[in-house]
Amino acid sequence: MAVGSLIAQDYNIEVNETLLLGPGTPYDIINIEGLDMPGIRTGDVAKTLANGYWAGSDLLEGRTITVEMTVSSSDDATQADNLDALISAFGPTGGERSVVFKLPGFVSRFANCRVRKMAVPVNWDYHYRLPKVTVELFATDPLLYDIALGGGSVGLRDTGGGASANFTFDMTFGAPVSGGRIIVSNTGTYATTPSVTLYGPLLAPKITKLSTGEYIALYVSVLAGEAVELDFRYHTVTLNGVSRYDTLDPTSTWFSLDPGDTEIQFTHVDVYNATAQMNLTYRSAWV
Repeated sequence: MAVGSLIAQDYNIEVNETLLLGPGTPYDIINIEGLDMPGIRTGDVAKTLANGYWAGSDLLEGRTITVEMTVSSSDDATQADNLDALISAFGPTGGERSVVFKLPGFVSRFANCRVRKMAVPVNWDYHYRLPKVTVELFATDPLLYDIALGGGSVGLRDTGGGASANFTFDMTFGAPVSGGRIIVSNTGTYATTPSVTLYGPLLAPKITKLSTGEYIALYVSVLAGEAVELDFRYHTVTLNGVSRYDTLDPTSTWFSLDPGDTEIQFTHVDVYNATAQMNLTYRSAWV
């Protein structure tokens, strides 16, 4: 099941691709906090024996999201089932889970969260089968991401004169420009990171962000049928599932995709081969 596939209308919340909250469910949302600007971690340093600070870098902290809801049930057994489903969806799993929010006028966006607190007071509301539940979530990555996966595929540029490069494209937001280049569009408000798969045969492949000149270059030979996977968020390089970070050119930069259009170039040092291909995926991001 894809992230966000359960979302049916405004004010729905999808938890871990398994449970839907909000309109059309027993879980009536009362309040959501934490979908606005997350906290800022500043690098400012106080000046010694002088007024003010030396300006440092401002970075985003993690995001805390609090959801308050009531659970409506027709009888005690149904209430127990509804609460069990809620606890199961939000219960600790040791890892982060996707939580999707659909607000009026906005595309569905999700954060990857872990549960920090879940409160279900047993009181008169509970007795009358309308308990109030408060869930506190924490996302180590403060960004909110589009549920739609964007990207595209492109082949190498044919430099032999006359023949056009082979490329395919079947993903949201990507638009091939010519062999070896592709334009992708981050429709959000904050820079996002892509994931890239390079299919051989390739010799010393290179991926360049043309607007800044930043690039990722690898000193590696990728045979036909092999693939190199690059995760720009976690800074990993794998060839056929095995880490090959040692092949990364030390002058490389793990660049991001800024809001708006970004043109990416795909090259290598050997002759043109129609089988070689770059596949790039990403999600638009908001802060």
